Amino acid sequence: MTARRRKPASAKRARKPKPAPVPNEFEQWQATLTPREQRIDEIVGMMSQGQWFAGASHRALAQRWGIHPGTVEHLAAEANRLLRFVFRNDDDSQKDLRARTLQNFEVIRVKALVAGTPSALRVSLDANEMLARYLGFEPPKRVQVSKDDELGNLTDEQLDQVASGGALALQRIAGAAGAGAAAAAGDEP
Repeated sequence: MTARRRKPASAKRARKPKPAPVPNEFEQWQATLTPREQRIDEIVGMMSQGQWFAGASHRALAQRWGIHPGTVEHLAAEANRLLRFVFRNDDDSQKDLRARTLQNFEVIRVKALVAGTPSALRVSLDANEMLARYLGFEPPKRVQVSKDDELGNLTDEQLDQVASGGALALQRIAGAAGAGAAAAAGDEP
């Protein structure tokens, strides 16, 4: 058997080089930004997507970027001003934010009601109150009670009976008071 002769490396077919990737317009735009502008852009993205958490995000970004947390707070303030400016001048942004806010209130309310715990129910009530305030319904600042309730005229002994006996004791006391008032008026034969 005869050995096959190998072709020299230079004789191998030259591979075509891969075409250069089409430049990404976003990356080209981002390359024109200064590092400060790139950081502000990232913070704006986090804020607009609801991923910015006061008290935590600035520290995480400061650590990642290797800068002082106070510097990130200043960048966040600038990003916030930028978002508010855009929001004030864009009707679509206002409508979108209003819709998202209403949806958030509804999600909070439903999740709290489903949980069913007393603290979750309190959260649901608070969400309803905040939603009403957001929509312009202000609860009354002062509530005035003009009618005495059924416990207002009871003696301390009767209140102790109601505390230990509950609604049945209250019914007995109210029944006895009603019979006594009718007897005093002469309604009984």
